[in-house]
Amino acid sequence: MPDNAVYKVSSMVDIAVLRHLLTESHCDPAVADATHTFLLEWGPYTEKGSKFSIYRLFREHIDPAWRELVQRNPRSLSTNIMELAWTKYTLSALQPGTIPGNDGDIVQGSNAEAVQLFTQRSRPKDWSALSTIAHHYRMDRLERFLFFVQRTSPSKHSQTLADQAVIETIDVLRHLAEACSLKLPKRRPDRRLTNRHQSSVCRFCGHPTEAADFHARGSEALRGLPDNTRLSAKYCSRHKSKGPTSPAMRLAYQRAKRSEGAFSAELKRLHSQSIGGHTATYARSGNPLVDEFIRMLVAQRKLHHEEQTTNEAVQSLDGPLHAEARKLVDWRMTDRKKEIVALLAQGLNQSQVAATLNTSRQAVSKALQAIPDEYRLNTLRMTTK
Repeated sequence: MPDNAVYKVSSMVDIAVLRHLLTESHCDPAVADATHTFLLEWGPYTEKGSKFSIYRLFREHIDPAWRELVQRNPRSLSTNIMELAWTKYTLSALQPGTIPGNDGDIVQGSNAEAVQLFTQRSRPKDWSALSTIAHHYRMDRLERFLFFVQRTSPSKHSQTLADQAVIETIDVLRHLAEACSLKLPKRRPDRRLTNRHQSSVCRFCGHPTEAADFHARGSEALRGLPDNTRLSAKYCSRHKSKGPTSPAMRLAYQRAKRSEGAFSAELKRLHSQSIGGHTATYARSGNPLVDEFIRMLVAQRKLHHEEQTTNEAVQSLDGPLHAEARKLVDWRMTDRKKEIVALLAQGLNQSQVAATLNTSRQAVSKALQAIPDEYRLNTLRMTTK
């Protein structure tokens, strides 16, 4: 990819998620400011966005903030951590079915020596320059490398505010790299169908977007569509808000729009727990019982990254996480209902649950009747951490 290529923003959905993380997470202030500046200069109608490559903007704004973060956190982002994360990334990327161990050296599969040799030869020389890694290895590979940095860093298992800030800052940089990897050239042969739609999911549910659905079916699916048709890259055909829609589609979109805040909150909890794993609570909702319910749910549905052995499997979690968040909202699984299920999973009976929550036994019984069977996690023996 030439360094002077001019690109435009191609996925406003990813930018919206990134802005949400910047406002809701404990991201490092220097990285947050650099990311805000990057996004302002990145737009399709800005002076720098139209003249300079994305790597130059990355080098000017993101690299200094990342370098400062690394210097202030030598334990969490040491050179050894970076090398180990790169080894894990390379092994998982090169060898389908390969599972790197905790030390980054264990390989399951054939050609282990060749994989290890490639890992040593292709290692970046400067870990403090993310723009160089992105330029030499592509933005999507930078995102996967940062994922393994997040998983390898000792801050992942720490509950201190400083260590949580490191992990959430890396999460912001991952989303930024992912959004950058989805940028497309200004001119495409067919503007209705582009590569960025391959992994897109509806922002209101776990189904593929309208454009992603057509992309999966290939160019033959475009036959019969008018040339001026624009396929939605934000919503599925059920939640589409523009273009030819039916009354049922408009109603579905309006309902999902009204519950967008609750949906975003549930998705954030599930996403945090999915990254953290199932051995501890990572949802950080402010309510320990709600966090425990989310932990049990992610473990029972196998939605955590530790269950996935390939990059494709990790990336495929996006749809199920959206779908699970949608069901939690549509089926009105309130925090009180989550608390009840979490307490029942600890072995308490309804009277004890009512006393713990300072409510009546009748209220607990009525809430249980409204909980769908698939969310009765207390009956699925998911209490073991």
